[in-house]
Amino acid sequence: MAIDWSAMLARRREEIERQKHVFNVLVAGDKEFVSDGVSYYVSNGELCTCSNMEYVTSALDRLLHKKVEENFTIEMHTTDGQGTAKIAEQYATQKNYDIYINEADWDSNGNRAGWIRNEDMVLSLNMKPNKAAIIFWDGEDKFTEHIVFLCGHHDIQMRIYNYKSRKWLNKDEVEEVVHIATRRQINYM
Repeated sequence: MAIDWSAMLARRREEIERQKHVFNVLVAGDKEFVSDGVSYYVSNGELCTCSNMEYVTSALDRLLHKKVEENFTIEMHTTDGQGTAKIAEQYATQKNYDIYINEADWDSNGNRAGWIRNEDMVLSLNMKPNKAAIIFWDGEDKFTEHIVFLCGHHDIQMRIYNYKSRKWLNKDEVEEVVHIATRRQINYM
């Protein structure tokens, strides 16, 4: 069977053109960060509470607002895990965004399945022209740290919310977290 290279090239050009108007966002985080858990935040000097689902919805709305105003199509990427992944899936469904759930193949890859899934997910995201990662992390979870390392390694813009310390990390703090994650990853090799 002959390969129709001109048709294949035409489809690839169409996909490249389509991706110019798509903003790809990876939403990842810990499995313990569940939708009915409680988030604490400070508003006007007062400590407030809401469900993690409400907090993530508000945060994603704020962080994606500009892209939505610029008429980008939002495509969300997450894992097949619990916690943050389920919140991302619920959020994308509510907003009518396309969602791509990256599944770990535990049968074929055993204990390495989550790590391999993370690598495939971030590599796929890295091939997109418009991308970012929004991460909800306790500062300790190794799978989430691996995603931070991968995004940092591929220069994917990140926003990280540390739900244990109840704060969004600034740019310098994100760079420090990436540096620490990189050192740990080198130790694993």
